Amino acid sequence: MTAILEDSQKTGVVVVTTCQEMAVNEALELVGALQTKTKVNTAAVIVNRVPSEIFIKSQEIVFNQLNQVSIKSFIAEKTGLSIDLSLQATGLARARRNLATNHIASLRSGLTKLDPIKELLLLPDFSYQSTDLLVSKLSSELEAELS
Repeated sequence: MTAILEDSQKTGVVVVTTCQEMAVNEALELVGALQTKTKVNTAAVIVNRVPSEIFIKSQEIVFNQLNQVSIKSFIAEKTGLSIDLSLQATGLARARRNLATNHIASLRSGLTKLDPIKELLLLPDFSYQSTDLLVSKLSSELEAELS
């Protein structure tokens, strides 16, 4: 059994984490322990539920302009509606994505200090979509990452 576990052609550990600080730190500790205390290969690290990019650069500029008090007042005056809640929700989603990006960068940095790992896969957050669509998209993402 030990021979099978230590044969990297037959066996490898896949470490799955999320892009949150504690989860990333625990994944790095686990990979480090696997590499120093065992002879089992770490085949891949998967980061699950990565928030999607909210904007492209030009949209980011427009979003920042929409957040100006004078623009929000103008829109409210013309439409009779406030866009504050929409802007706040979008800002939270953007902050969540930026934080996740920072944690992924920490993971990449930490992994470079360890023995090389063949694959680092990033899987998008599909949690707000139907199950059938989730399975389809997850399959597509995994296929794209592995090919």
